[in-house]
Amino acid sequence: MKHVVTPPDSISRFFRRRQFLRRQVRRENGSIMVLTTVVILVMVGMLALAVDLGYLFSAQTQFQNGIDAATLAAGAGLRVTIEADQPGAQQKLITQTFAKDFANLNQVRRFADPTCTDCTEPNRNNIVIKDENVSIDTSTDLPKVRVSASVPIPMLFASAFGFNTINMGVTATATLLPVDGGTGTISAGSS
Repeated sequence: MKHVVTPPDSISRFFRRRQFLRRQVRRENGSIMVLTTVVILVMVGMLALAVDLGYLFSAQTQFQNGIDAATLAAGAGLRVTIEADQPGAQQKLITQTFAKDFANLNQVRRFADPTCTDCTEPNRNNIVIKDENVSIDTSTDLPKVRVSASVPIPMLFASAFGFNTINMGVTATATLLPVDGGTGTISAGSS
């Protein structure tokens, strides 16, 4: 009589599992390519966001520095008018002129500089503020000058999603504090 030997259960399960895994692998062909494409697109999007945010932070720093300089100049103009006992209209005019002139000496690098040497149009990167951007408060013991302005910043990659420009605003305040023998100008913070 012939003796029939059957494989143990664990061996037959092993071979069945192996066949199952082969079928699974065949079903998943090409999924790695799709997954890789999605990951690459996400990484490119994050890179574009990082470039745009870096550009925005750089522009914000340049703009804040320009407005700080304009505010300190306006504060110096306010100090001069207070010491000379000039009336309110003259005080405001001098303060606004100082602020506008010093703001115009600073730039926010948004566009390419003009290449012509005899251009009559002003540089579009210069910070331009208006009279209404400069406010003076002499009603307290410590006179203050506040300059607030905003500028449109063109976006690089975000424009693909409809964000062509972002309007960035900054504010700076200068306060005149009494100093032994006169007055001085101190920047009272910026925001």
